[in-house]
Amino acid sequence: MITPISTSHIDFSDPLFESLYQDYPTFKEWCSKVSREPETRKAWVANAPDAGLVAIAIIKLGEGVHGDASLSAKLSTFKISEGASAQGIADQLLSSVLLFLVEKGVETLFVTVFPKYEPLLSYLTDRGFRVTEARTPLGEIILTLSLHTKGKITSVINKIAYEVLAKEYIDRAETPGKSQEPPQDLASHLTGGLRDRPKRLLELGPGSGSVLAHLGSVGDQVIAVELSPKMASIAQKAAPNATVVIADVQDVDFPDCHFDGVYMGAFIHLFPKEIALKQLLRVRRWLVRSGRIFINTTSELECSEGFFVKQDYDKKMLRFRSSWTEDAFSQLLSDAGFEVLNRFRTKEVERQKNWIGYLCVAKDEADE
Repeated sequence: MITPISTSHIDFSDPLFESLYQDYPTFKEWCSKVSREPETRKAWVANAPDAGLVAIAIIKLGEGVHGDASLSAKLSTFKISEGASAQGIADQLLSSVLLFLVEKGVETLFVTVFPKYEPLLSYLTDRGFRVTEARTPLGEIILTLSLHTKGKITSVINKIAYEVLAKEYIDRAETPGKSQEPPQDLASHLTGGLRDRPKRLLELGPGSGSVLAHLGSVGDQVIAVELSPKMASIAQKAAPNATVVIADVQDVDFPDCHFDGVYMGAFIHLFPKEIALKQLLRVRRWLVRSGRIFINTTSELECSEGFFVKQDYDKKMLRFRSSWTEDAFSQLLSDAGFEVLNRFRTKEVERQKNWIGYLCVAKDEADE
């Protein structure tokens, strides 16, 4: 479990810091300084019973790559033991850091890493950090993460969440709730609305791959785009006939008039509302003239969006989520140029969620 801690209470004699004492000749002096600055430095730790620290993150507010910067912060320490690394602690730790910084309005986070720490460099770049050309006087690589580009930081945080929750998604797919809509029924909401056997189908955010497997048995060519590598691996195993692309859908493009159908189950609500509209406009462009989309989300009493802890899983991970009323979601589809052909409502009793799905066609095709 990740918990915040005052820097004045950190035990810098813990074995977790051993390599830092070796890498930085002045690390002891730095520790004393950090302990005296709990107002500008924030820390989070993970402890193991009778084993001391297994992970720690320390940030300094107001520090930029080129000196003081009010809207920047430095990830000055990000250290995870080998055992904790295998348990997904790094993602949970980074998630806590990012939530704090987003709430504080910080726009840029940077970190410095020695080139010899290749696994850490790979981890950070995979989580959205960008390697800059600059180096520190000690030869460290400087990486930055932009927190003010709304669509991108939401993807970074959601990717971290799904990397941690991947195993729980497998378990849920294997033991679905009694009121959960079967994947073959969900897939048929799209495929049943197509006029002919589809040549190409696309699923955005395939998750466990249970729906993708059914789409793969219908379409001649089926492609999925998945943000999380762990989730992508799960989906690929479930649907070996499909091609699963690991990417942020915001960075992917397809030719115009390419797909006969696009499936977006529990997907579009992972984006801020203005990004959701842009994504639907892109999806419309990817569809053939008679193409269809199936899209669903939960029906809420009021609209909202922001970062929330995902409560219906054992690991409580931060995730971005937008909530829609039926009227607002229908308006979104209309604004994106879609006409609703059919609605599907499902009450998932186990998780107390009311789902509403829409089979849609581009407006100029609705009357054909």
